[in-house]
Amino acid sequence: MTKDAGNMIQTLTIAIQAHTRAGDIINTYFPYLTAVEGIKLGAIIFEKNVHTLSCCG
Repeated sequence: MTKDAGNMIQTLTIAIQAHTRAGDIINTYFPYLTAVEGIKLGAIIFEKNVHTLSCCG
């Protein structure tokens, strides 16, 4: 488990409770490079073909 799991769980909990869509997460600012930015990168796969992305989304 990552040391930042609490931050990631909190972010996802708020997103789920607010019925947040993948596009909302994609358009939200996440400081780079943090563990919770992985949530944004994960959301991108719902709207883009990951095989066409650069290394940084």
